[in-house]
Amino acid sequence: MLALRKFALLIGAISISSFSFAQSMGISGTVYSGDDNAPIIGAVVSLVGSNTGTTTDLDGKYSLDATHQDSLKFSFIGYNPQTIAVGTQTVINVTL
Repeated sequence: MLALRKFALLIGAISISSFSFAQSMGISGTVYSGDDNAPIIGAVVSLVGSNTGTTTDLDGKYSLDATHQDSLKFSFIGYNPQTIAVGTQTVINVTL
C-alpha cells in the first residue's frame, strides 16, 4: 500500500512539473526596420505551427502568449521573415 501511495505521489509531481513547463507566458517586443531602425507598423507576429498571431501597433510593439517550446515568426511585406525560438525570453525585439 505504501508503494502505491509513493507511486501516486510521483505521478502527481511529474504531472504538475510538466504542466508548469508548458504554461504560456506573455511575450512582448518591438519590430524594427533594418533600413532605418524605425518601428514597423503592422508587422505580423505569429506562433509557428498555429493560427495564433498579432500585428504590431503604431510604435512597432506587439504582445502575445507563448510557451517556452514555441517559436515566433516575424514578417512584413518587402522584408525577409525571421523565426525566433522563445526559450526563456519574455522580451523579443527584432530587426527585419
